Amino acid sequence: MLCNYSSDGFVFYSFSSDGSINPEGFPEGYYKKMIVDKNGFIWIERYENLSDSPGIPLGLFSFDPETLVSIIYDTANSGLPSDTINAIEVDRNNVKWIGTDTGVARFDGETWEVFDTENSGLVNDTVYAIAFEPDNTIWFGTENGVSVYTGDQGEWIVSVDEGCTHDTDHPSAYPTIAAYPNPFNPATTISYTLPETAAVRLDIFSVAGQKVATLVDRSMSSGTHSVVFDGTGLASGMYVYRLTAGEVVVNGKVTLVR
Repeated sequence: MLCNYSSDGFVFYSFSSDGSINPEGFPEGYYKKMIVDKNGFIWIERYENLSDSPGIPLGLFSFDPETLVSIIYDTANSGLPSDTINAIEVDRNNVKWIGTDTGVARFDGETWEVFDTENSGLVNDTVYAIAFEPDNTIWFGTENGVSVYTGDQGEWIVSVDEGCTHDTDHPSAYPTIAAYPNPFNPATTISYTLPETAAVRLDIFSVAGQKVATLVDRSMSSGTHSVVFDGTGLASGMYVYRLTAGEVVVNGKVTLVR
């Protein structure tokens, strides 16, 4: 179910017709990460709906709240390389960037393009986080490091693999973050790089939005830092880490397995 709130109150959208608006083709499922593009369409990752936890990944769908039309995208009918969606973001040109466990898909509304370790500068095909700089440079947080892509020029300018860094003439003004190992049990190390000194807060949330831990809450100097997230005592499943550095917020995901 989706819920929209405005000055007119709440509007509920559901695949169930029990007291709710039921758009034709609105797909059943367990909904997780979502974004709104520049046309007002909502893009939502979707899993099989189970009673106690998300099940098989089912790709994603777009939903137009004006026309109530939904379009499903998966490996069977689109250019998605995988139905497992780890991240969805929209750049300044309204292009959708979708992180999966087998690379990154780029969708401009008509054409799909997939980047992976075989055809690009990605250091790992499992992409958990995507962030944009003002000039449309794109940062990808992967399972084994960070890669950077100049979205307008179409050039991979730097890769930061696990345990090493590479100098670049294009320094970032944007903080980056990644976790390794991921999936993990019982602990993972979250590493983040700050371009300048900032007030930093690093929180961990469940997929239901409940805060389960605050790992950092203080002023930090520029450079690379790391902190351990210990999942002992937490239920297995996916968790969201949120780094706030000054006015900038970067999110990523980790999965705790037992």
